[in-house]
Amino acid sequence: MKEREDLMSTFFGTVGLFSLILAVGCIDGGYNGVPVNDNWLGFFAFTLLGISSMLVCLVTQKGE
Repeated sequence: MKEREDLMSTFFGTVGLFSLILAVGCIDGGYNGVPVNDNWLGFFAFTLLGISSMLVCLVTQKGE
């Protein structure tokens, strides 16, 4: 059971980190000729997924 919790913690931590990176990438741009990228729906969706995944990661580590 411990190995499963470790695996789930790693999975949710990785998903959370990549989701937050993608959230910033959705609204990045507007410098040195790069057009502004205003994908606010993607930003909020990835932010919600990232924060919730990080919270689940913390919950799975609670028993340690």
